[in-house]
Amino acid sequence: MINYACEVAICNDDHELTLEHFSEAFDFYMTCIDDRYDEIDASEKLSSQPNPFSEKINNLYYKQMIAPSAWNMKADNGESPIVPARYTDQIPLRSLL
Repeated sequence: MINYACEVAICNDDHELTLEHFSEAFDFYMTCIDDRYDEIDASEKLSSQPNPFSEKINNLYYKQMIAPSAWNMKADNGESPIVPARYTDQIPLRSLL
């Protein structure tokens, strides 16, 4: 995302990197992220997430990972060997900072 934000700044002849550049980069990446949903360990569609570079901090909520995804070597036939990651309920970002 940093590379895209830098590219936007350079194309605009801007002399510094700003939140607007990151906001545009976030929007660019979110336009196609759900097409790769199967490749990403996420509990919900990522494109539905607010742009953290253009939202007020009071409007931002995130989940913390409790346990990462894992491989279940003892999975039965027909059962997925992938144990999904576990997350907390939504937490206001201001509580995490």
